[in-house]
Amino acid sequence: MATSIGERVGSLRPSLITEAGAQLLVVSLAVWLLPFHTVRRRIDAIRPRRKTREDVAEIVRAVDGVARRFPLRVTCLVQALAAQAMLRRRGYPCALRFGVRASVRGGAVEAHAWLEHGGAVVIGRLPDLSDYRALGSASSAVACEADSDQPTAPALRNSAI
Repeated sequence: MATSIGERVGSLRPSLITEAGAQLLVVSLAVWLLPFHTVRRRIDAIRPRRKTREDVAEIVRAVDGVARRFPLRVTCLVQALAAQAMLRRRGYPCALRFGVRASVRGGAVEAHAWLEHGGAVVIGRLPDLSDYRALGSASSAVACEADSDQPTAPALRNSAI
């Protein structure tokens, strides 16, 4: 039997749910209003706190659950960036990934963003994720811009992520 979103986030601390909602809102606005490298630089500048009570699974559950109920459309990029900011704040390493594939509906290209922690996809998992060709990691804005044979993250900003 499938669990409802309320059941999935209901066992989480209310402050974690509130933080996830605020982070999704801030990241949504930032992605719309700022160049991608500025958003990345701000997330990369987040310093870890000393103590954390939440583990990676709780943070992912909060972001995923709140995103499903969010009044605005939340893209995979926004979810991945929000989760990355929250994980980074708690000292958990993670990597933002981008991938593309040929659209199943024709000649268009589809893009997707996901977040990995410990080599496993924690946000943005899709049944057909292996169909996406990874473009590289956006672990930092500098790394994205320095890799000249890979498309830069700003080029993906306006895609259907």
